[in-house]
Amino acid sequence: LRTNAAAYYQDYSKIQRFVAVDNPSNIAVVNAAGAKIPGGEIEVILVPVSGLSLSASLSVIKPKYKSFVTASGDFTSNRLAQVPEKQFTIGAHYTLPVPASVGEIRLGADYYHQSEVYFTDTTQGPAFGPDASQKQAGYGLLNLKADWDHIGGSNIGASLYVQNALAEKYLTYGVILYPSLGFNSATVGDPRVFGFELRYSW
Repeated sequence: LRTNAAAYYQDYSKIQRFVAVDNPSNIAVVNAAGAKIPGGEIEVILVPVSGLSLSASLSVIKPKYKSFVTASGDFTSNRLAQVPEKQFTIGAHYTLPVPASVGEIRLGADYYHQSEVYFTDTTQGPAFGPDASQKQAGYGLLNLKADWDHIGGSNIGASLYVQNALAEKYLTYGVILYPSLGFNSATVGDPRVFGFELRYSW
C-alpha cells in the first residue's frame, strides 16, 4: 500500500487573463489583481496480490479571485475557468500469470470524473446566455485497455483499447457569443473510440 498526499495554498498576484474588450474577437491580456487558490490531493495505490494494482486519487481545489476589475467589468465573484473544484480517478490493472514464452498480458480499466467548469473567466451570469451554455457540467470517462507485449517471446506487441467506453457526451471548451450574436458555441469531446495498436521493439 502506498499513499501520497499534498496540501497547498497559493496567493496569486497580477494573474494574466484574456478579456474580450468590446466583442469576442477583440481580445486583450490584462492583469487581474489577484486570487487565492487553496487545495489538496491524495493518491492511494494498493497491490493486494501479485500482478494486481488498484489505484484511486482525489483532488479538491477552491480557486477564487480576490479582485478582478477591468474596463470590461467587475469579475471578482467569478470562478476560475477550466478548473474543476473536484476530480477523482479509480483504476485497476492486472498482469495475467502466463509463461514468459507467451509474453506479457495486461488488462486495465481507468475511470476519471470531474466537477463542472466554466469556459471563460469573464462570461458567467445571465447576461451571457443560459447557464448550461457557459459551462460543462460534471462528467466521467471510462477507458479500457488490453496490452500483449513480447508476443510468443518476440519483439512484437499489440494493444486493444476503448476510450470513453460509456459514450459520455461532454464539451472540452466553449466560446461565449451570446451578447453579440445571441448564441454560444462549444467544442465537443471525443465519442466512444475503439483502437488497435501494433508495436515492434528493437
